[in-house]
Amino acid sequence: EIRPRDWSSDVCSSDLTAGTFADRRARWEPLFHKICPIPAGTVATPLGAGAPRGEWVTAAGVAANEPRILFYIHGGGFTAGSAAAYRGLSSHLSAATGCRILAVDYRWAPEEPYPAALDDCLAAYRWLLGKGGAKPSNIVLAGDSAGGNLVVAMLLAFKRDRDPMPAACVCMSPIFDLALTGDSVEQRAARDPMILRSSLQNCSTAYRGNADPRDPLMSPLYGDLSGLPPLLLQCGSEEMLRDDSFRLAAKAKAAGVDATFEEWMGMVHVWHLFADRLTDGRKALARIGEFTRAHIAAA
Repeated sequence: EIRPRDWSSDVCSSDLTAGTFADRRARWEPLFHKICPIPAGTVATPLGAGAPRGEWVTAAGVAANEPRILFYIHGGGFTAGSAAAYRGLSSHLSAATGCRILAVDYRWAPEEPYPAALDDCLAAYRWLLGKGGAKPSNIVLAGDSAGGNLVVAMLLAFKRDRDPMPAACVCMSPIFDLALTGDSVEQRAARDPMILRSSLQNCSTAYRGNADPRDPLMSPLYGDLSGLPPLLLQCGSEEMLRDDSFRLAAKAKAAGVDATFEEWMGMVHVWHLFADRLTDGRKALARIGEFTRAHIAAA
């Protein structure tokens, strides 16, 4: 069992984000399988020909044809990561929610900057509603870190394009402001063992390319949040991105959205990854399960 505030270097460190983008990509999958082992009984099935890149993931006890779907977008600073690397977290999410997980892949920056990743995620959602035969009322969007950014950006794009909204949205340690104006970016830089300040800046620059970092589809904090479905925003007290969730939740509530902000004391960026040996990781996943079941059932 990991003790909060005692994050050892063999479990969690800024090594995750150090080095070049190529360096990070080379070590990402084996490192994440070590950090977040894939639970026994997990079934992962690549999407077929003509489908988006990604995979279906179900935890032990979840049916392969379960109609409730968690559409999950992985993190990695828009520049690394994959559905396969985050399979352990996908399985934990499946077990907690009882949902089948559609874990999608997307193009990486800087080779493919904004809006490439967002476009890929939008295409995957539209495929799910079309050829995938899913009902929007049976879908909850979820993402961690950069994936949390993308799921809320998707909601803004749905509103713009009049796509059917999912039942709800879950964000784990999201980044919502690519301009990096939150006070916590500076105030908590020395406390955050998961992300280097330089890496946060490099990933932001890589993803935005030549675009304005305050473009709402890149930085949802600057968007019109009215009309969005219920949101659950979870962040740790020790992370540089803490203020992104706090500010977006406040703005969403002011716009009439059912938004829940949860700050987990002593926790770091995407602590859910350590659920096999961290009590608060399991508790946070359980909260996501409660939220997901409530809103899919309500829909």
